[in-house]
Amino acid sequence: MSKAKPITPAELAEIKKSVTVAEGNQWIGLTAIKDLNKLRRKQAKLSPEKRRQEDMLFSLRYMLEKSLVAPPIPEVIAKAVEANDLTFFIRLGATLSGDPIRAEDYPVEKGETPFRDKLIRFLLTHWAEARDGLPELFYLYPKGLEVVCNHCLGVNHLKADALIKQRQRLGLKPFKRQKLKAVLVGGKLQFS
Repeated sequence: MSKAKPITPAELAEIKKSVTVAEGNQWIGLTAIKDLNKLRRKQAKLSPEKRRQEDMLFSLRYMLEKSLVAPPIPEVIAKAVEANDLTFFIRLGATLSGDPIRAEDYPVEKGETPFRDKLIRFLLTHWAEARDGLPELFYLYPKGLEVVCNHCLGVNHLKADALIKQRQRLGLKPFKRQKLKAVLVGGKLQFS
């Protein structure tokens, strides 16, 4: 019987890189970049006039002092009046009545962690690095990952399928060989 080939430095580097990319995506999710990217995707299907309206509404959301005299806002509003674009004016009213979005609204500026929940933080900090007496999580079978996450996070509702989907959403690379089993014996984790 042949032994499974151990992880190569290149494979480990790819797994670590996937963690770095996932962490970066978590930070981006807390900035206006996410909103801007969403706007650009939406604008790809719009006419030039509607794109200008979307840009104006986006800009107004981020203005500290919402001024309707700043160019090209008066021109965009005048064209919307000519077109009798009621939807635009409803959206304009909602934008103007809302508080402006400030840098302080984003946790990135405050130095807060970008991980919104404990599971994401746990997966990202333990996926490619052995710590807290645990092996790298990429070595675990899905059922073992379920046992470890539930035990370490103090919950009992996490399922292997959901953890696999979360790993996929984060973009964390799996490892197929030399998997470890994890079991809970007397309140302590054991790996084999």
